[in-house]
Amino acid sequence: MAYYSGSFASTAAGSWITLFDAYLPLNANWSIFDGSAGTNEKTYQCLDYAENVEFYVNIQDNQTSYCLVELWEGWDVSTHAGVGQSVAVYSLTYTCRFYRPVGGWGLAVHDHHFRIWNYNRCGYYCGAPRRYDESLNLVMIVADSTTTSNQTNQTANVNNGNMGGWRFLFDSSGGTSLGNFASAGGSGTIVEQFKAHDGTFRGLMETEIRDITADLVIGQLEGYISFGNRANGLAAGDTVTIDGETWKALDGISATKYWSLFRQA
Repeated sequence: MAYYSGSFASTAAGSWITLFDAYLPLNANWSIFDGSAGTNEKTYQCLDYAENVEFYVNIQDNQTSYCLVELWEGWDVSTHAGVGQSVAVYSLTYTCRFYRPVGGWGLAVHDHHFRIWNYNRCGYYCGAPRRYDESLNLVMIVADSTTTSNQTNQTANVNNGNMGGWRFLFDSSGGTSLGNFASAGGSGTIVEQFKAHDGTFRGLMETEIRDITADLVIGQLEGYISFGNRANGLAAGDTVTIDGETWKALDGISATKYWSLFRQA
């Protein structure tokens, strides 16, 4: 587990690739699997046989301001193409995207996933959640999509459409279903109150997630605590220390704010 931070000086194409090349392979479970997939395009492998985790992340980073992200069951280096099951869109043509506005970023790299926050205070997630059944190779993505003016911090507001959302490469049945909060209603939003009158945060637990096809809770979105549209006394970009760990407040750039905490570890 490691946390890195820095700043994007521009929105130039290739910026995400540079970052992922530098930091993902520092973890033994991550590697650059195909470094020649295309112009500003690479595919990364996450592999841990002992813990039953395997998936491939294709990053297409030849656009200004964002990269396209695809999850794949396998990858053929000779043809530079994905193999098997994949996730590239939430629905219709709404692609999975990581935006990179000019300004600060943070990246947490774990054995089975990575997490990002950007200067617009949007959080992203890619990989295996903390699984309640570790015999299942569960893999998911949380990201923005095509509506650049309405990045709502999908870690606190599941749109599952043109603004982004949650989708599994492998859900509890091996399918590519949409995901959601375990506690959310049909709108995909939650409202959680965690701040106590003494100023401390109580009852905090990393966000539980469910496979909406099977309607089963399958684990936790490791490294995130989601509040929905309740700020809990936080201001954008605040950091708080909980049990010795530092968490950063994210709220997105939409008119309605959706709040989560990102663990900087």
